[in-house]
Amino acid sequence: MMKIAITGTIGSGKSSVSCILKSLNYPVYDADLIAHDLYKPGEPIYDYLISRYGGELLNDDATINRKILAHHLFLADENIMELEDKIFPEVMDKINHIYESDPQDLVFFEVSMLFEAQLEGQFDEVWVVNTTDAIRYQRLLSRGLTHHDIKKREQRQIPTSTKLKLADRILDNNATQDALKALIIETLERMSA
Repeated sequence: MMKIAITGTIGSGKSSVSCILKSLNYPVYDADLIAHDLYKPGEPIYDYLISRYGGELLNDDATINRKILAHHLFLADENIMELEDKIFPEVMDKINHIYESDPQDLVFFEVSMLFEAQLEGQFDEVWVVNTTDAIRYQRLLSRGLTHHDIKKREQRQIPTSTKLKLADRILDNNATQDALKALIIETLERMSA
């Protein structure tokens, strides 16, 4: 059994890789969705957020209002780092639980902040999805992000060049979806050879 992380700079195509792997019947879990579950009432992260920022974070149904939370977090970098220090270990615990209960030989986890959280050592392999900056920006702008939004998010990530040096495998995503799928199939075949 192998626990494999899929990561890359924002807009590189991590979700595309995840979708292709799912279409090939591999289990793929999204660390961001796992993290979102930790914001639910009764979870320690939920309790921490309420004690840290107060009841103004709550919607009428007692769920966390993500826009208000984001406002608080982006007021200061230390607010984000404080939450990440609490949430990353919880996410990793959930990932390990999922991995241990999944009977597949290869289990994939899409982890956008893998290197930033220093979680790469928790996985058997790290796949970095790579694409040119021009293609990344085109994708992100088409999703409605502004250049300012993109730069702000990039500042929270380590440089692509560093990620590529730390990768076990690099998936270049500069062409079509079909080309990406062919590359993934080829990578999987090499692993099983």
